[in-house]
Amino acid sequence: MDFGSYEQINSILMMVLLIATMRFETTLLLAKNDYEFIILRRIAFGILFSMVSVVSLILLFSGGWLTHWLKNPAAIHYLFWVPVLLGLAGAREIGYNSLIYSNRFMGANLSDIFRSSGNSVLRIITGLIQASTESLFISRAVSLLVAMVTIFLHRITSRIKKISSKDYYSVLRKYRSYSFFMSTGITINRISTYFIPLLLSSYYGAGFLGLYAMANGTLNLPATVLRKSLNTVYLKEAAAQHNRSESLLPLFRSVTVFIFGVGILPLLAVIFWGPALYATILGQRWIEAGHISQIIVIWIFLSLLAVPSTAIISVIRMERFYAIFQAILLITRLITIFIIHAFFSGYSPVLIGLVVHGVLFNLLLMSIIYFKIKA
Repeated sequence: MDFGSYEQINSILMMVLLIATMRFETTLLLAKNDYEFIILRRIAFGILFSMVSVVSLILLFSGGWLTHWLKNPAAIHYLFWVPVLLGLAGAREIGYNSLIYSNRFMGANLSDIFRSSGNSVLRIITGLIQASTESLFISRAVSLLVAMVTIFLHRITSRIKKISSKDYYSVLRKYRSYSFFMSTGITINRISTYFIPLLLSSYYGAGFLGLYAMANGTLNLPATVLRKSLNTVYLKEAAAQHNRSESLLPLFRSVTVFIFGVGILPLLAVIFWGPALYATILGQRWIEAGHISQIIVIWIFLSLLAVPSTAIISVIRMERFYAIFQAILLITRLITIFIIHAFFSGYSPVLIGLVVHGVLFNLLLMSIIYFKIKA
């Protein structure tokens, strides 16, 4: 099974997923009323369809060049999964936020469980039957389909039958600043997150990417569930409090402290016993992934602590700042990689440099947001 190829395709998918709806799926949580919500949902689906079509055409004509740059020609056979999973994942995100908007948290949570845990279970089942790269993509697609069925069972019906083009334009204009700057900022953030492993794989090979992906994926599995739940529910509550002219500081502080309390013990466990944990749970072949986890776990922990800061940006209308902040982060991160790679051999110095860089920028973001809402 070519785990490195899967992660290369997955990195491409995660980058394009962030621009799949130009962040209009998140504006559903900011809608002032049901009428705005329906318009925003239709806009999100329209943008998603356009993006899937554009990505399909780009990969059709430039797939060969892309796999050549990745130094993995075999990956071209898996590129068609990108638009397929992009469409499924984008539609699920729109449906998920629709349920959150309507306070149907049980349906939203079930959808998230089927998407994440269902994918893991299916990976194990298909791996036992016949381990292959295709089985990884199939398990992910099936888990997304099941999650969408869950959303459909809790679907939101609307009695609004006709919406004028003037209303579409009015709502689009109202949220265009959020859409442009937040989609730009988050896209740059994800490019920084997922392009960097692709860049490192061009230095150290697909084998390194497989080890890095295993370390990063296992550390992020519980973090992703927590991050997703906090980001959506917290964003909705923060928007409601802001609309009532209430201070956001108590909510911001309590959520950040909660994340720290939940994550501190797992953080220490990985720092002290990372290789042993990976060798015991996953087998000796993944002991190197345990060493990588020891290096990057503090970075992941700080990025999780920064979730309340990132989520609240759209509420306090700092989208422009966020886009600029992420652009600076990406540029300085690339400079960090190039400088360290030029003077040191092996991937450990580069990873350490990236961790220090990531920790500093997360602390900076949290400090800026804290003092902004405190004022």
